[in-house]
Parts: sequence; C-alpha cells; structure tokens
Amino acid sequence: MSLDAMGNLGDFIGGIAVIVTLLYLAAQVRQNTGSVHAASRQDVVESFRQWNRQIYEIDGLVEIMQAGTRKYPNIAQPDRMKFVSFMADHCLHFQSAFALYESGALEEETYQAYLEFLVGQLATPGGVEFWSEYRSMFPDRMSAAVDARIEAGDLPNVLELPSYQLD
Repeated sequence: MSLDAMGNLGDFIGGIAVIVTLLYLAAQVRQNTGSVHAASRQDVVESFRQWNRQIYEIDGLVEIMQAGTRKYPNIAQPDRMKFVSFMADHCLHFQSAFALYESGALEEETYQAYLEFLVGQLATPGGVEFWSEYRSMFPDRMSAAVDARIEAGDLPNVLELPSYQLD
C-alpha cells in the first residue's frame, strides 16, 4: 500500500472517529438536557408545594386568604401585607413555571394547570385588585400570558373550592 493510500485511509478512519465522537457528545448533551429539565420541573413542583403548605402552617393565613380573595384591599393592614406576600409568592412560582415552559422544559399540560390555578386566584375580587396593583412587578411576557388567559374568559372560580368557603 502506498503512502498516499495509507494517508487517505488514516484520514478516512479519523473522519469516522470524529463522527462517532460527535454522535456520542450529542447523546450526552441530550441526556444532560433531559436531566436538567427533570430537575427544573421538580423544583417548580417543590416550590408550589411549599407555597401551598404555608396556607395551613402559618397561623391565620387561611382566614387572610379567604378574606383577601373577597375583599382586598379592604382588610386590616397586617392582613393586607400577608395577602400581598402570599399572592406575590404565587406569582413568583408561576414565573418559574412560565420560564420553564418558554424554554421547552415544562410541557403544555403542566404549564396550563399552573396558569389556570393562578388566574383562578387573580380572577377573585381581591385577586383582581392585587393584580392591578402588582402586575408591573413581574416580567412583561409572563404578565401578558396571564392577562391573555384572563381575557379569554371562562376562568376557574376558586371561591367555590371548599378551602375558600367562609364558615
């Protein structure tokens, strides 16, 4: 075999090795992306669990939420601040879900469930007032998505849920 032929064979084998390496790296990136997406989704779920759990762990928050969703801002000042903080936490949680959805890391069905629950809160009389006051505190694209869902109508009525019923 001539030196030229051997050189060509070496180039050919080297080219195949590069292709195999690229395929391996692509598979590794795909696997890593899947792991990052799964971890991100888990973080959003845990964030929601923490947000939801505080309703029952913080003394008096159930009553503040019940009053706030109906009468905010016409509730006592300390309760107003707790209601605002609680609603802002909910919006921040959704902000995380929205970012994951936009990046492709959160599937449509899960995104829609989080969106529906948030707009259900924001569609209450107190939620409407909260959103009109604090909407500008959140990213424009997220706020626009929330506004579009609210404008679409047929909103869930969280006030009909047992936990929102007044005694």
